[in-house]
Formats: sequence, C-alpha cells, structure tokens
Amino acid sequence: MNSFYYDLFLSGLTYVMLSYLAFRLMRKRKRPNRGGDNGGQNSMPDTPVLDLPPGIIWHSDLKEKEDMLA
Repeated sequence: MNSFYYDLFLSGLTYVMLSYLAFRLMRKRKRPNRGGDNGGQNSMPDTPVLDLPPGIIWHSDLKEKEDMLA
C-alpha cells in the first residue's frame, strides 16, 4: 500500500477517536442532588435586574408606578 493510504486511514481513525471522546466527555453528567443544594437556581430572579442611569425609567417600571398612583 502507498503511504498516502496509510496517512488517510490513520487520519480517519484519529478523527473518529477524537469525535467519540469529545462527545463522551463533554456531555452533561447527571449527579445526585445531595443536601438540597440546587446550585442557586431558585434564588435567581425571573427577569434580569437592569442598572439604569438616573432619570431613565424602563417602560414596565413606568406602568407599575402609574398603576400604584391610580
């Protein structure tokens, strides 16, 4: 066999092995929940908290303030 075919075969084998290892090692591992620790997922707010400059009011905040005043 020509050395080109050896190189082609070894390159394909290397590609298959690296692909297998990448998918095998990068998939998310499921670990049991010990001690009720959920990683802080419950303490996160549903919507992001925006730090706006003074004088800038987010539209939904303006609506809430109007509802409170009415």
